[in-house]
Amino acid sequence: LPTAGFQLSTSSACEGTAVTFTDTSSIATGSIVTRQWIFGDGQTASYRNNNPFTYTYRNAGIYNITLVAAASTGCGSDTAYGRITVLQKPLASFSIVKDVCIGDSVRIVNSSNSAINNWNFGDGTNSTSTAASFYHRYTNSGTYNISLITEDVNGCRSLPLTVSTEVYALPNINAGADKSIIRGSSVLLDAAITNAAAYSFSWSPANTLTDANILQPVASPTVTTTYVVTATHLSAGCSNSDSVVVEVVAKLFVPTAFTPNGDGINDRWYIPGLQIYPDAEVMIYNRWGQEILRSKNYNNNPWNGEQNNRALPAGAYTYMIRLNNDRRELLRGVIHLVR
Repeated sequence: LPTAGFQLSTSSACEGTAVTFTDTSSIATGSIVTRQWIFGDGQTASYRNNNPFTYTYRNAGIYNITLVAAASTGCGSDTAYGRITVLQKPLASFSIVKDVCIGDSVRIVNSSNSAINNWNFGDGTNSTSTAASFYHRYTNSGTYNISLITEDVNGCRSLPLTVSTEVYALPNINAGADKSIIRGSSVLLDAAITNAAAYSFSWSPANTLTDANILQPVASPTVTTTYVVTATHLSAGCSNSDSVVVEVVAKLFVPTAFTPNGDGINDRWYIPGLQIYPDAEVMIYNRWGQEILRSKNYNNNPWNGEQNNRALPAGAYTYMIRLNNDRRELLRGVIHLVR
């Protein structure tokens, strides 16, 4: 007769974990030709030469194992018995309170009940926090997959649970370029933002605007005013602001001197009110009539007293300003560079 026997790599295992079976059956004469395994979970297998092998129990429970070994001599068979306890895996469970904006932190509520929590936040960082509620801060906008694998005191690990969260960028609102108007006139504030329909807008101060809750209102200030626009994302609630200055002038004023000495005061020859004439052209000449500067959109880059990155000497320089308005006005005069 054969003698049936086997060993297990463990007496208890986590569900879904492979268990190693080692057949120790023997016979003095002849050979064992069949080994019939009954795993106790409704599954069976018949092996001749497959030792050791692994088997995985999918569900938790206590399973009785039977091995029937049959001899080639026809002298019958022998049966061996064993038992294994399969432990249930823990269940990972958590939720995200809400999506956030850059600068805020995502609140994570952990409803798992495990000894060890292995967190992966999807941004290259990890944690083993077991707190019921905690926060994680993201430094860049985007969609992040937060994943949790829990482990109980028996070493059984849960399947990963992944929840996505969105971190929104702050609105890239641009209030537009600064403006100049003659007192009593108006100007359009040409603020800009991508996908404007996704935002609400609020301007301040509102009393000199046609509508303080649109992207591009018309402003009619009586004095030079700084307007601040705030854009708020309709779903995420993220807000950001930018400002624009509307300079109110009585008329075009051309200064007769400036001091480019690097003290931060009057270092450039700025011409208040020139923005009223968007097509104006400014030309500057030295004492010998040589042109040293010609510029449109002059106030975007006023003269700093240099030519080709070389400081020019103090003295009188002639200017001409061609306004290119309806009356084709041409202004002439002298500007004094003082060092």
